[in-house]
Amino acid sequence: MLALVDDQPSALVLRELGVQVDKSGFGEKCLVPGPEVGCFSNFQHLLALPVPFRSATLEFGTRDELELFWTLRAENNHHNSTSLQAYIHSEIPHFDHKAYLSHPSKATFVEAFSPVDLSWQSSVLQQGSALCLRALHSLASSS
Repeated sequence: MLALVDDQPSALVLRELGVQVDKSGFGEKCLVPGPEVGCFSNFQHLLALPVPFRSATLEFGTRDELELFWTLRAENNHHNSTSLQAYIHSEIPHFDHKAYLSHPSKATFVEAFSPVDLSWQSSVLQQGSALCLRALHSLASSS
């Protein structure tokens, strides 16, 4: 498993768990949330945990970057289409939500981030489960 990260706290946690780490190349422009940013930044304080807290976020890739770009572009184009804008501005009395949500760009968008491919799903579950077990083992051996 290869993780692309740019923040040192996440890289340290992942290396300790046996994950190969490399720089994403995005630097400060695109940081995956680590313990100091995003939804995890106040986690330790919210739960009043008296112990050190470290986290790392992993995403499992699904598509080639260019293919994903065009998928996002098509869905965004549909989302911002004239019919949606007309609905938002109340220029049409009835908006067909079912047709809007069943547009091929929406289905392709969902498939791009959560493929129905059973071999991909199985691989993600196996890798994620193995990583969770390594994390639990690491926690148990450090106490």
